[in-house]
Amino acid sequence: MKPISAAGAVLLAASPALGQTVARPAIQPPAPAEARLDSIFAIWNRPDAPGCALGVAQQGRVVMTRAWGAADLEHGVRNTPETVFESGSVAKQFTAAALLTLVQEGKAALTDDVRTYIPEMPDYGAVITLEHLLNHTSGLRDWGR
Repeated sequence: MKPISAAGAVLLAASPALGQTVARPAIQPPAPAEARLDSIFAIWNRPDAPGCALGVAQQGRVVMTRAWGAADLEHGVRNTPETVFESGSVAKQFTAAALLTLVQEGKAALTDDVRTYIPEMPDYGAVITLEHLLNHTSGLRDWGR
C-alpha cells in the first residue's frame, strides 16, 4: 500500500464517501408557458388596466392564445383572445415598407396618383400621390373622424 500525502488525505476526508450521493436540490420543471405568461402580465390583468392579447402560431397552426386586462376601460370589458384591436399607427411602418418594396420592384411609383390604386377615393381637386400618403402630407383628414 502506498502512503497518502497530506494533501491527498485532506481531499479524501473532505470528499463524500465512495458510493455515497450528495443531496442536491430537485430541479423543478419549468411552468407551462401559459402560467409563465400569466405571471408576467398579472399586474395588468385587472378590469381597470389596459391589456393585451397574444396569439402564437407554429407552422400555420394556432398553438396558444391568451388575453389580459381590459379591452374597454370605460365599460369594464375584459380582453379575450378574440378582441379586435385598432392597429393605429403601428401599421404605418409596415405599409411604408410594403410600398417602398413595390416601388423598388417597379410595380408602383411614389409619384403615382393614389386613385390609380384606390379608384373609389374622391377627387379633392388636386392629385394625391403615394408619396403624399407616405409622408403624411396629403391633406386628408384622420379617417376616424
